[in-house]
Amino acid sequence: MLIRTVTTTVLLFLALLFCGLLLIRFAITRSITCAPRCVGMNLTDRNLQGLDLQKARLMEAQLQNADLRGANLREADLSGANLVRANLRNADLTDARLIGADLTGARLEGTLLKGADLSGANLSEADFTNVDLHDSLLGGANFVKAKLTNVQLQGANLAGLNFSEAGMAGANLERTVLAGAALSRADLSGARLVQSDLTGAWLNLTNLVGANLTEADLGGSSLIGAELASTNLQGANLAGTILIGAQLHGANLRSTNLQDARTLLSQLSPRVLQLDPLLLELTELQRTALLQDAHLEGVAFDARTVWPDGTTATATISPENRLLTARPAAGRPPATDAATSTTTGSDSAGLPLARQVSVNFFINSLRNIDQQHGQFTADFYLDLDWQEPGIPATQDITTLDPATLWHHRPLLVNARKGDFLFESYSNSDDPEYNVKFSTRVIGDFAANFDLRNFPFDQQTLIIELEPKSGNSDEVLFEFIDLNQRQAPSEQPYVQTIPPGRYVDSQVVSNEWALRDSSIAQRLFVYTNDQSSYSRFQIEVTLARRAAPYVWKYILPMIVLACFAWSVCLVDIANVATRFRLLALLLVTLGALHVVLWQALPQTSYLTYLDRLLLLHYTLLLGLIGLVFLGKFLHDRCYLRSARWLNRTLLVGYPLSYMALNFLLYWPLARS
Repeated sequence: MLIRTVTTTVLLFLALLFCGLLLIRFAITRSITCAPRCVGMNLTDRNLQGLDLQKARLMEAQLQNADLRGANLREADLSGANLVRANLRNADLTDARLIGADLTGARLEGTLLKGADLSGANLSEADFTNVDLHDSLLGGANFVKAKLTNVQLQGANLAGLNFSEAGMAGANLERTVLAGAALSRADLSGARLVQSDLTGAWLNLTNLVGANLTEADLGGSSLIGAELASTNLQGANLAGTILIGAQLHGANLRSTNLQDARTLLSQLSPRVLQLDPLLLELTELQRTALLQDAHLEGVAFDARTVWPDGTTATATISPENRLLTARPAAGRPPATDAATSTTTGSDSAGLPLARQVSVNFFINSLRNIDQQHGQFTADFYLDLDWQEPGIPATQDITTLDPATLWHHRPLLVNARKGDFLFESYSNSDDPEYNVKFSTRVIGDFAANFDLRNFPFDQQTLIIELEPKSGNSDEVLFEFIDLNQRQAPSEQPYVQTIPPGRYVDSQVVSNEWALRDSSIAQRLFVYTNDQSSYSRFQIEVTLARRAAPYVWKYILPMIVLACFAWSVCLVDIANVATRFRLLALLLVTLGALHVVLWQALPQTSYLTYLDRLLLLHYTLLLGLIGLVFLGKFLHDRCYLRSARWLNRTLLVGYPLSYMALNFLLYWPLARS
């Protein structure tokens, strides 16, 4: 009797300890209501994911490393709060106050910041990828080394702000006021700066390759060593700018005002180099390499271009380089050296009279995989090669006006938003073509996620391309590295491709593993008018890394099931102890269910994790029923039957548990 009592006590203690740990976790992640007591509260490293903190008062709160993903912080006051390295991805900060807050290294991808007040906030190294900031108040904010890729800042007043070394590739800064701003060494490649005010700004060593600065005002700005290759400066004001060491290869200077601009090293005052801290950091060797006359080879200009006093167009640029000479983006992977047979007309394979366009690509990254909203962000290079009729074989394509060539840019069929960066033309490497169009595409693409096997699922991300103009009788897309020529058909032709050659081996985050990649090409028929178009698909299959979910969610359920089995060791007559133990485990399972519901994607069907949870609910409720049945038999003096039931449970429960789990997991293993 003593041994049984000790055993019961130990089991209850272990069960309480386990349940207590899970309930503590639930307590940490449950909703909290913030009254004025939250002012200055220490919430360091807290998991506040998905919580409702609307109108919360968190002034000067300690929230460093806090997990606030998906949290509702509408109209919350976070003035002076410490949010260093906090995770605010997909949080709602509409009309929130973050005046003077420290968000160094914080993650804010996908965050809603409409009407938010970030005045005086420290946003250095923060990640604002794809965030809309054009309605936010940003006066006095610090954006040093911030990641602002594809950010929306059109029409914003950013005068005098510090964006030094910020990553702003593809950002929308149309009509934005950046007068006196520090943008030295920032990456503004592919950014849209149409009609922006950059007067007096520091743009030293800034990457503006492929940026659109049409009608922008850069009067008096400093562009020492800036990269302006292929930049569109048509109609821009560069009066009084410093262009020493600037690379303007292939820039569009039509109707540009360069009056009093300094392009020659002899015009540079030594004092200018002492104004910008980033120029002061340069070594003597770096400074020597930087300080040289501006590079103006291959720029495009016209009669309305105003040159610096004493400089003429012919003295600055040779007439043969009047047209834009675009360069492909630096660092992009070379085109695959594979022969693709294509011409207009028909051949032995029976191909129709259509322009054959060879498709080559390299996927840099697949990120922001949003299973809740069915989308992902893709970043990839794209090459299209074709034969342009009427062009001599010796013709330099870079000297031609792009408007005279075939409409090259493809339609991104399943893109919700897409940008084409660094567009350029060159002579094709393939002897069967004469024109190559190269670009970098960054866009958000729709995806259909099937989460029935979550977290042991695989997902296929698809990028679909079609000619923007011309049906299948006029244009046919064809993969550059086909194993065999294929006649156009509505039946898809699928070919597996080596990941390292066309897809970066580190294309996704650590949550996923690259499983497979392939291409598919076919004729797609639109049912409304029966027109057919050549469709090219890039398919990348990813497998979810399930280990974190097994450790965080599945293992606790297994431990909980083991504790439930231990009730068989408690005396049959002691129904109160048995029931308390099972009830405690049932409440713990409910708490774990709430944590799962908050943390995991919501679906209209049951995932594997949902089915596993349902199995544990069924087992616990079944055990509770059998405990009362055993008590009933014991009280009616059916002692032999009661003992038989308990022995059967002792052996049958673990066997049944393993068998049911096997049946639950077997369909996943087969797939």
